[in-house]
Amino acid sequence: MRSIYSVLITMLILIMLAKGQVTEEDYIKWGDNNLSGGNIQNALDNYEWAIILDKNHDNDKAWNGKCCALNCRGDYDEAILSCDEAIIINRDFRKEHAWAYVTKAWALFGLERYSEAIHACDKAIEICKSKEKNEININLIMEEAWAYITKGWILDTQHKSNEAIEAYDRAIYLDPEIPWAWINMGWALYNLERYNEAIKAYDKAINIDPKICWAYHNKGLALEKLHHTEEAKDASTKAKNLGCPS
Repeated sequence: MRSIYSVLITMLILIMLAKGQVTEEDYIKWGDNNLSGGNIQNALDNYEWAIILDKNHDNDKAWNGKCCALNCRGDYDEAILSCDEAIIINRDFRKEHAWAYVTKAWALFGLERYSEAIHACDKAIEICKSKEKNEININLIMEEAWAYITKGWILDTQHKSNEAIEAYDRAIYLDPEIPWAWINMGWALYNLERYNEAIKAYDKAINIDPKICWAYHNKGLALEKLHHTEEAKDASTKAKNLGCPS
C-alpha cells in the first residue's frame, strides 16, 4: 500500500512540475520537514529535486540542506562536497551565509578532522561578525550562536571543556533560547565535575523545551554524582519516556 501511495505522490509531483506549479523552494521546504522528522532519504530526494530545478545555480539552501541530510546519514565526505557547493554559491552571489560552514564543521568533525572543523566554525563566526556591523538580523544571530555551539561541542570532545564553556557562553549571550546551548554547557560543566552548575544548565534547557530527552538524561548523571539517587532515577525515567536509550 505504501509503495502505491509513493507512486501516486510521485505522479502528482510530476504533473505539477509539468504545469510549473512546484518550485525549488517547495522542495527545500519539504526537505526541511522530512529532515526534522527523521526521513533522511526523502529529505535527500527533495533537496536533489531542488538542485535540479535551480536553473540559475544560486540556491545555497538546497545544497546546505543536502549537506545536513548527508551528515545525518554519516556520509561525511559527500556532505563536505555539498557544503562546498553552498559556499561557492555564497561567494559568487555575495550571500555569505554562515550555515554552510557550520554544517561543514559537523562533517569534518565526523571525519575526526578537528582542527579543520574548528576553522570552519571560526569562518562562520567571522562572516556573522562582518555583517553585524551593517545589519541586525535574527537569522544571522542564530547562525552565529550555532557556530559557537558547534565549536564548543568540538572543543569539549577534545577535552577542552573550559574553552567549550567560553563558546557556549557566547552562544547563550547571542540567543539564550536555544536549548542545546544549555545542554552542551551542562555536559562541559559535568566533565569539569561542576555538577551543581551542570544541573542548573540542564534545568534551563528543560524550561525552554521540556521534550528533549538528553537534558533529563544528562541531569540524571549529574544528580547521581551528587548522590541524589531518587531525583536521578526520576530524571532517568523522564529521559526514557521521551525516547532516550537506556
